[in-house]
Amino acid sequence: MRNFIIFSVFILSLTGCYKFKSPPFADKDLKLISATEFGKDVFKAISKIGPEKGSPIGELKGSFSDDSKALVINDEFLVMQKIEKGSWQLTVLMKNSSHIMFCTLIDNKNIQVPNSIKVTKKKEMMGIENSVSGPSEELKKFALELVETSGKVCFGVPFKSSKMEKTTETWWKFWK
Repeated sequence: MRNFIIFSVFILSLTGCYKFKSPPFADKDLKLISATEFGKDVFKAISKIGPEKGSPIGELKGSFSDDSKALVINDEFLVMQKIEKGSWQLTVLMKNSSHIMFCTLIDNKNIQVPNSIKVTKKKEMMGIENSVSGPSEELKKFALELVETSGKVCFGVPFKSSKMEKTTETWWKFWK
């Protein structure tokens, strides 16, 4: 347990949280997560997790509901936005055949910030907090570029995809 806490503090110190003063994605661009195939996999995976109150996974589970929405990038990539303490934050959801990853963006030092966007960096105990503001359409473009080009810190939740369930051999037998 001690090693997990030390590892968690180390990983969190590398993150650069992006907080938007207004939502980067318009509600009309978002879909109900539960209405997507990926979203069904998300709910299936998190339903098998114990509540673990106070843990990151327990908090994650509590942040999903039937009315949770996300921007659909493709069948294996969603971007959720939620308001927390007065600012909007992004969570990237990705999947492969055995895990769903819940990710936060790390500080992207190489991104070109358009003149219309204001990014204020603030040093926090756990890393750099980037406060982002600007016109709606420019925020959307900037957020999409962040999602596409930034590194991510993720944790995975195991699940069996429909592709995996159709397989009769276990995954490690594929690499003989």
